[in-house]
Amino acid sequence: MTADLKTKLIEKIEAAWPHERWVGFNVLVAVSGGADSVALLRALSEIRKATAPRESGSLVVAHFNHRLRGADSDGDSQFVSKLSEELGLEFYGGAADVDDGAVSENDFRHQRYNFLFRVARQTNCRYVVTAHHRDDQVETVLFRLFRGTGVGGLGGIPVARVVDESLTIMRPMLNVTKREIESALEAWNQPWRSDVSNSTSQYARNFIRNEVLPKIRERFESVDESVARLSLQALECQRFVRDQASSLLCVKVDDVGIVVVECENVCGKPAVLVREMFMEVFRSNGWPVAQLGFRELDRLTRLTVCPDSVPKFQLPGEINCWKESGCIYLQMATHVRKNNA
Repeated sequence: MTADLKTKLIEKIEAAWPHERWVGFNVLVAVSGGADSVALLRALSEIRKATAPRESGSLVVAHFNHRLRGADSDGDSQFVSKLSEELGLEFYGGAADVDDGAVSENDFRHQRYNFLFRVARQTNCRYVVTAHHRDDQVETVLFRLFRGTGVGGLGGIPVARVVDESLTIMRPMLNVTKREIESALEAWNQPWRSDVSNSTSQYARNFIRNEVLPKIRERFESVDESVARLSLQALECQRFVRDQASSLLCVKVDDVGIVVVECENVCGKPAVLVREMFMEVFRSNGWPVAQLGFRELDRLTRLTVCPDSVPKFQLPGEINCWKESGCIYLQMATHVRKNNA
C-alpha cells in the first residue's frame, strides 16, 4: 500500500512532465522544506535514478530563506541542506533582504524568483521546478476571482512558463492534492518542515485556505475538482483568444518609442480580441501588465471606435495614451522624460 502511494505521486508527475523531456538537462528544484517541495524533490530524485543514464543532467536544490521566522527559518535552510546532502544533490541557499523592515509578500516573491533564476543560470539549469499543487491552484483561482479577474486570470497557475529561450519554470504537481503529497511522504518515512505562519489568516491566500475553502468544501464536496476543471477550460479559451488576437497585432513603433495602433485595422472586431491585442502590445514592449485590468483594456477598446480625438491620459505603468487622426498612440512616460532631459 505504501509503495502505491509513492508510485501514484510519481505517476502524476510523470504524466504532467514526462522524464524524457528533462533528464538530459540540469534541473533546479525550489525546496522550501515544506511537505510539497520535499515530496517534489523526492519524486524527481526517484524518477531520475530510475530513468537517467549516469552522464545525464543533474538535479540541483535551491532554498530561499525568507527570514520571517527567526530560528525556524534558519532551521528550514539547515533541513533542506541536509536532505540535499542525503540525496547526493548540490545545494544553494539564499536569503531575503529584510533590512528595511518593509518588505511585502510580493517583494519576497520577486526576491525568491530572482534568486532561483540567478542560481539556475549559474548552474546551467534548463528548468526551474516548483511544487505548486492542486490546492494551490484552487486557492489562486478563488483569490483572483474575489479580487476581480477576467477569463485569463481564471486560468490560474500554468504548468509551464517560459522565462526566456534558455529557462522555463515547470510546475508538474498541479494535478496532485495536498493529501496525496503528505501520504507519499509518510510512505517514504520522509519528514518535512511545517510553517506555523500558514495557520494564520493575516494574508488573503491564508484566509481563503484556512477559512473560506473548508466551509465551501462542507457544502460542495467536489469544489476542488470543479475549480481545477474551470481553470483548465479558462486556459484553453485564453490560448485560443491569444492566437486569434495575434492576427490583429499590426502596430508601428516610431523612432522615439511611440506605439501606433491604426484603428481601422481593429474596428469592428470582437471586443475580446481587441482587448487581448492591447494586452499583447504591453507584453511585447515589456510594459508592466500587473495593474492593467479589464477597465483599462475596455477603455482602449472603446477608443478604437471613438470618432473623436482624445487628449493624453495615463494608463497604469506610466504609459501615456492619446488618439488623433484615427490612430491610438501609446508611449512609456519615462521614455518621454528621458528624451526631454
